[in-house]
Amino acid sequence: MFGYSHVTGGWDGGQAQYVRVPFADTNTLKVPAGLSDEKALFLSDILPTGWHATELGEVEAGQTVAIWGCGPVGMLAALSAQYKKASRVILIDNVQYRLDYAKKHLPGVETINFSTRPTLEQLKELLPNGPDVGIEAVGCHYAKSTSHKTQMLIGLETDPSDILNE
Repeated sequence: MFGYSHVTGGWDGGQAQYVRVPFADTNTLKVPAGLSDEKALFLSDILPTGWHATELGEVEAGQTVAIWGCGPVGMLAALSAQYKKASRVILIDNVQYRLDYAKKHLPGVETINFSTRPTLEQLKELLPNGPDVGIEAVGCHYAKSTSHKTQMLIGLETDPSDILNE
């Protein structure tokens, strides 16, 4: 099992010291000699997660992409979107050093620090019609408000079910 999951008991994922790989004889890559573990690590977990996010979002050339979360997965989702020739990529976070790092190492990305002004306000300035694709790369559950829980109770819920996370 790869990655953390409440359903499967909370496994550490591809960055753990040891990883259980089902069918390892068919779905693993041999790391070439001379490639350090530190560099190969990105191929085992973080880069595929960022790439998969752009696949799920069906990112195409010319599209605008907004990515919530500027950690390693968010930055590699941004890199993947750039590789797919997205016209604009915007990273959204409240940790300034992450945003600065992204701007330095991913030329062309734009950033929003939501601790300075509301995200929506800044996003509307950059993209008046909104992004073509939005990617959530924060990776944690938020505390749902009472009004949202009420929506769920009366059947107005539109988000995916959280039953597997309970």
